[in-house]
This record gives sequence, structure tokens and C-alpha cells, in this order.
Amino acid sequence: MSRTFPAKYPGECAAGCGDRIGVDDEVTYVDDQLVHADCAKHGAPPPLPGLSPVGRFLAPCASCHLVHAGECF
Repeated sequence: MSRTFPAKYPGECAAGCGDRIGVDDEVTYVDDQLVHADCAKHGAPPPLPGLSPVGRFLAPCASCHLVHAGECF
């Protein structure tokens, strides 16, 4: 587990806890995936289903919340 820091952007917790990461929530990286600091204490997050290793580093679209190439439709 890396050091903890306040999140600058909202997002999904890769630990699968069901709670979204909010701005200023304490977070950390576990195996290159962003998780809540409290969730990191429970171990490594499960792999993200349906995403290639490259896909898990792409940010979701601010309009539709999907990961896609190019502009949102």
C-alpha cells in the first residue's frame, strides 16, 4: 500500500466496496488501482471485470460515465 492522500476527483473505489470515492476522501493506490484508504486495509482489490490492463487506467467520460475513445455522442 502506498501513502494515503485526499482524492482530487470523484471516482469508483477499485476495492468493490460499493461506495464512490468523493473529493477529499482519503485514498491510496493498491496494485495501481485507486481505493479508499479504509478499503486498502482489507487487502488487494479484485481485478476489474471486462477491462484490459490498459482500460483500467482510462478515465470515464464526464457526460456519460463510460470509457470510450473520442467525443461523447
